[in-house]
Amino acid sequence: MKKSCRIIVMTATLLGFMASFACAEEVSGRCVTYDKTKNTISIIKDFNNNKTKPDFQLPLLTYSLPEGTTVKDGKRIKLDLTENKLKYYDDTTNSLKTIDFKLVEKKENIQPLDKIVVGEKFPAIDKAKKTVTIYSKRQKVLTVISVDDNALSLPEKIYDSGDDIKITVGEPGKAVKVEK
Repeated sequence: MKKSCRIIVMTATLLGFMASFACAEEVSGRCVTYDKTKNTISIIKDFNNNKTKPDFQLPLLTYSLPEGTTVKDGKRIKLDLTENKLKYYDDTTNSLKTIDFKLVEKKENIQPLDKIVVGEKFPAIDKAKKTVTIYSKRQKVLTVISVDDNALSLPEKIYDSGDDIKITVGEPGKAVKVEK
């Protein structure tokens, strides 16, 4: 009798373990908020699920992180160099907003280890010239954009993108794995 009870308990445990992975969901998005004290992140989901052509849309999704996980947050969602528009997430209104800009300079095919970007801090805001220098690792482009005074007065995080990540969600609101 003891042996059959042990087998039933072991089988139930194994099935529960397998069910937790079967229910796991993967979500891709960009990190817009990282709270180190609560160990939580908020992301804007990529509905296209394509790193080269993401389609970031609200709603904002918040997850607790596995211990020891760190991510970079930033508010820039899209740098559109065709339309000359920068889309960003606004915490105060929980909405996506757009900044129109003039493209001053664009250097393409800039890899993350290229000497032009290594050791530099981006975004770089020059209030005297009314420009912002942005490096997009995903687009592999270094740009200098000119913006109006209102856009120039926004926080630096507006011009910085957070990590593009893939989260494996176990229980609702709880990330069990985070990939950058």
